Amino acid sequence: MRCSQLGIILVLTLLFAAALALGRPALAAELSLSGKVGRAPVLLMLQQKDGDLSGWYLYLRQAKQIRLEGHIDSKGTFQLAEYAGSDNRKTGSFEGAAQQDGWRGIWRKAGGGPALPFTLRQNRSSAEAFDGAFRCSARTTDRQFGYTYVRELNLRLSKGAVTAFSAEQEAVSKAGDQQDCSIGLEDLAQKPAEGELLLVSKDEVSDAAPRCAIRIVGAGDYLYIQFGGGTDGNDCRGSDATMFCSPRAFWVPMIVNRMTRACRAVE
Repeated sequence: MRCSQLGIILVLTLLFAAALALGRPALAAELSLSGKVGRAPVLLMLQQKDGDLSGWYLYLRQAKQIRLEGHIDSKGTFQLAEYAGSDNRKTGSFEGAAQQDGWRGIWRKAGGGPALPFTLRQNRSSAEAFDGAFRCSARTTDRQFGYTYVRELNLRLSKGAVTAFSAEQEAVSKAGDQQDCSIGLEDLAQKPAEGELLLVSKDEVSDAAPRCAIRIVGAGDYLYIQFGGGTDGNDCRGSDATMFCSPRAFWVPMIVNRMTRACRAVE
């Protein structure tokens, strides 16, 4: 009788665990990929939830994000459509297969045109990729809203450790309105991260959802620096104790060319 009761308890426990698993929403996996489309270096950031893919990519020399939507099956065969412009028009597509040694396939421009091969690999940069000193600035003008932006970055990396970091942004309108952002290493702490460098606001190091997380991703000859993103409230405009941006200011990602030391703001 005792064995029978234990067996019933075991079955009920397994059924309860299965019910919990069925009711639990599927978690999205984040994929960071870099490589080339034709001869052009690119960076892709994708979210994979079940078979659905969504995210964006950019040509690292141009620094303009392009939205991606698509699907991947159990064999790794995938399709991604890209959309750009204010009218959200389809501008191209990726078709290929994801394997252990990389994602490969063909990119095609919407409406015809030549097809280009692409090869992508997951970003799992070693410490050597995060080495060097970079000090640069980027100036852009928003003609629609009449603002001029000046962004400055000072970054020093040594074998995977961030030894110096500061970022400043100034936005000035034709009417004289000025909005600024500023953050430095004294505001941040480095946390362990696989294949990238991660800085979070110091007063939230133990918080699972910080209000400021800065990611530094190595993509070949480039570094991609993302301010915030990923979770609600994570926009790097401030932390629990410090404000990093004035009321209407906001951060944009930066791209640094590791060879030329030049940087660009992502549009």
